[in-house]
Amino acid sequence: MINSFKEKLFYKFTKKYWKLINQKHGILNNFIVQKGLFKDLKLNKEQYWNSGDLGAKIYGFYEKDIQEIIYKLVKKYKIKQFINIGSADGFFPIGFLRLKLFKNAICFEQNKIGQKSIIQNAITNKVLDKIKVYGEISSTNFKNELVSKLQKSPSLILCDIEGYEYKLFSLKNLELIKNEFLIIEIHPTSKSNQMKFEKNIHRYFNTREIFINSNNFKDLPELHNINDIDRSLLTSEGRSFIGKWLILEPKLIKQN
Repeated sequence: MINSFKEKLFYKFTKKYWKLINQKHGILNNFIVQKGLFKDLKLNKEQYWNSGDLGAKIYGFYEKDIQEIIYKLVKKYKIKQFINIGSADGFFPIGFLRLKLFKNAICFEQNKIGQKSIIQNAITNKVLDKIKVYGEISSTNFKNELVSKLQKSPSLILCDIEGYEYKLFSLKNLELIKNEFLIIEIHPTSKSNQMKFEKNIHRYFNTREIFINSNNFKDLPELHNINDIDRSLLTSEGRSFIGKWLILEPKLIKQN
């Protein structure tokens, strides 16, 4: 916890340096992912959501566990449609469309700059014909905006909406998507909110939770000769809390 003026000052400069070093490595690699599932994915030079994520994305660390879980689920259940709630710059949908893992992707992003960033990146990576971009999804328009876009076979829904998940995925809305696969990033909330949320999802889904693993630099010689501080900043996602995700699989899985 940052309390003193000195700590706040150093934290402010650290964040600036964090973004600076990530931008530097973005330039060094022409903003192209070098490692991991999304290797050769081209990133926008101007990131709408967070330029501090560039290093983690370029070197294959960015939410790597989630990338791998999605890949395995899609292969196992032959899932055809990807829905991303809180799409930011479109890293996941565009990355997976390049791999031809899904037939199509639907993005929900409330910020208009973010929407433009997704479209721009989809054009760059030649997947614009397979992606649709929409605005904000809320607990009130959930049925009309999301449920109406579901298919006969299950979709995979990836959600990162900075704490709004507790309101969006009410028991009523969960019932509407009980046949879909969900991966939800969990943000800090009150104990009562958390308990209610977990009770609701367990009604329709088999669940497991994962925490983002630490980075392994063994196969990245590019990072072997820089100091520990720069290396850590370069692959940090800049989280204010540990990354926790819930993986939800429907209790009654429809077969394709």
